Amino acid sequence: MANVRLKSLLEQVSLVQQIAAVAEIEALEYIEHIKIGMVERIATRPAATAGRELPGWAPGAVFYEVFVRSFQDSNGDGKGDLDGLIARLDYLNDGNPATDTDLGVDALWLMPVFASPSYHGYDTTHYETINPDYGTNADFARLLAEAHRRGIQVIVDLVINHTSAKHPWFVESASSPSAARCVPLRSNVLDAPSTNLSARDSVIGASSSASGLEVGA
Repeated sequence: MANVRLKSLLEQVSLVQQIAAVAEIEALEYIEHIKIGMVERIATRPAATAGRELPGWAPGAVFYEVFVRSFQDSNGDGKGDLDGLIARLDYLNDGNPATDTDLGVDALWLMPVFASPSYHGYDTTHYETINPDYGTNADFARLLAEAHRRGIQVIVDLVINHTSAKHPWFVESASSPSAARCVPLRSNVLDAPSTNLSARDSVIGASSSASGLEVGA
């Protein structure tokens, strides 16, 4: 009786192994199919629209994304800052191609560094002022100079679509139903006929100028 049960158990194990082997083959075939599809999509991707090509240094560049608050604290307050980031630039790229002790980073991608009431900075209250937790505008200018001296480019998250409710634009727009920065977008843009694109664009442009936001500057 025991031998019969053992034989049955071994047969079940063998069946499971066969199923697993088939599943592995199918999984590998599926992965290969995905790879082929990705290559085909990349090969047939249309060329970039004129005027929107990446800067000459960007294609193939090694980017290093930095959340400044958690990167390097220079003054012992428990918060990372721009001075701390500057102090670590040689770790990212010391600017000397002959050395191999750095990461060889080509560009820094900074998560939001502008004034904000939150720890993450994605609700900006002033787009031309560095978050005091991180330093000053002068510190940011020094970061750019030191990074560029090492051949490191710098880009930032400019999150205009996450403007803080404490930003003067929002405070004013909520102050009255007739607030200048609220009414044009609500009544003129959202209610305008979808076919009247030129009129809609002119309203958006006027509202942007009135708020001090110079698109494309």
